[in-house]
Amino acid sequence: MQMNQALIFALSLATGGVFTWLVRAFALKNNIVNKPNPIVPQHVRPVAYLGGLGIFLGSVSAMGILHYFGKVAFPEVGIGFCATGFLVLGIFDDLEVYSARKKFIIQLILAIAGTALGIKAEFVGIPAVDFLLSAFWTLVLVNAANLTDVCDGLVGGLMLITFLFIGMRSQEPASLAILIAGSIIGFLIFNLPRASIFLGDAGSHLLGFLLAAFTLLHFNQPAAGSNIIAFLLIPGVMLFELTFLTVVRIQKGLAWWKGSPDHFSLRLQAAGFTRWQTDAIAWTAQALILLIAFLFPQQAALNQLGLGLILAAGVLFSWKFLLRHEVKR
Repeated sequence: MQMNQALIFALSLATGGVFTWLVRAFALKNNIVNKPNPIVPQHVRPVAYLGGLGIFLGSVSAMGILHYFGKVAFPEVGIGFCATGFLVLGIFDDLEVYSARKKFIIQLILAIAGTALGIKAEFVGIPAVDFLLSAFWTLVLVNAANLTDVCDGLVGGLMLITFLFIGMRSQEPASLAILIAGSIIGFLIFNLPRASIFLGDAGSHLLGFLLAAFTLLHFNQPAAGSNIIAFLLIPGVMLFELTFLTVVRIQKGLAWWKGSPDHFSLRLQAAGFTRWQTDAIAWTAQALILLIAFLFPQQAALNQLGLGLILAAGVLFSWKFLLRHEVKR
């Protein structure tokens, strides 16, 4: 990490930590807390919400300071507008608990607005198709992050690893990605097991959208097959969670969007792993998937086949292992 990036990281870590601490105090004082959830066995006491707001305020304040000194540029208007929109949607959902239909409609409006404002990639070169695929990708990542967030520190750690990867892999968005990663660490100080503040829908919506925006804007050459695979691998573990939950719930005759204790993190804990061990497994898997995503486009066809087989074997083993461990209510 270069000196300038180290400064960005350190400042955003400090502001992320300070604002998360302030938001936690505000949430506890005003009873903005997540009540114990029977789906999540370890959730036995009220915990402050609005962790996503701490990340947002930490990132924005660090960005303002660094921009004043000429260290970072402000992001595209579309990113700022939609990041705020998804954050606000998540806050209201945390406070009022929207129906799945209402939340999805607002997500769809925000995803379409973001795409119209330029947050899109050229997938096939047909504008209408690229528009639809970009909006769909935003919806997928927002909901994948939201569904994965059922274990202390899990999504924050996954996003931290992913934004650090983006910051090291790409030149243009490196500073902003590092800044977001720093704010996430500031939040994780209070969110690691045993968490005193949750990310909430506000945080999962915010980070899911930001990841979608970064991938669409800066990994936007998916025309070649190897680039498409690398593009899809970046959200790795969270896409696995979305797919696993959807398939398992449908097989059980449940609506895929309705709550059930079939999350991979809850099944790992049912298998005997602690929250820390569950996080470590998921974070390690994400780091390995990102390594494959980085290496894949650069390899010859035979090496790509080998990497693909390794990845497929890992997914198959994980899937079968998780199916063996139902969560007992």
